[in-house]
Amino acid sequence: MVALDRYVEVQDAEQLAALREAYLAVPEHQRRFLLHDQDVKDWPLLTILIPIGEPMTVKPDGTPEDAVEQADHEAALEYFRSRKLEDQRFQAASSRWEDAPVTASPSVVRFQAPARGALYLANDYPVPITVDGHMYAMVEHAYWALATTDADARERIMDASTAGEAQNIGQQAPLRADWNIVRLAVMTRLVRAKFQQHPDLAERLMATGDGRLLNGQDRSRYWGALDQGRNWLGRILELVRAELVESAH
Repeated sequence: MVALDRYVEVQDAEQLAALREAYLAVPEHQRRFLLHDQDVKDWPLLTILIPIGEPMTVKPDGTPEDAVEQADHEAALEYFRSRKLEDQRFQAASSRWEDAPVTASPSVVRFQAPARGALYLANDYPVPITVDGHMYAMVEHAYWALATTDADARERIMDASTAGEAQNIGQQAPLRADWNIVRLAVMTRLVRAKFQQHPDLAERLMATGDGRLLNGQDRSRYWGALDQGRNWLGRILELVRAELVESAH
């Protein structure tokens, strides 16, 4: 959003009004996707738009009616500053890892790409995993079940018939207050469990060799690789692949 970039840079009343107008022009059911960060949704943006001292309607953890404080505004601005810095680093980064061997034709394996992707790498690949004594239909179900603090939502996520349904329930449910801190560790644990519990998939993962694993269609800028995504899911898969190869020797 151009209006957001301008406000974060200038932070005056005129830019704030322009940002509010741009935000309200987006259909309400689509606003939570504006930041392309499925874990925080549009919370940092709302925090900026609501004046200090006025209440939020609901916090990400489900707690209602907390008044916005100056510290909340500063935290939201820092979120956007950090994102911009990450974007700049991403754009300036070499397409080759700094410590990667020079090769004329580096291999790339994409997943979550229709008809041509290695779909078994994706979180919605339909293989069950067991974590802490609970069985989940797939990684996507486990991720969102562990993200929420709402027991009823967790049960509905576990019973969801599709990955999309599990994600939708999870995105509407209150999240753990520390989810931004622990989500990377949780996802790593779940992906590791998937390949440890399914040796056939582990063999396929190891067969990708040293190829870059790119999450090509995930809507999240954090987990995805398109546009300016962080591709953390791809990097987790590369970590698990390295662990599997190491343990096989």
